[in-house]
Amino acid sequence: MNALRTWESAAHIALVQGFTKAEPFYNTAKDELQNDGAFLFNYGQRLSKQDVMTKV
Repeated sequence: MNALRTWESAAHIALVQGFTKAEPFYNTAKDELQNDGAFLFNYGQRLSKQDVMTKV
């Protein structure tokens, strides 16, 4: 449940402050949500919008 809150924070921060600020939150949530399709879609979408796909 904590990972879902972290993901929610990450998504909000990404929208308001950009992916760079949100990345640590996504990375924390990723450990627990790496098999959650909705999380992976959102994470991938944010990565592609920030043109940081080469980091993955």
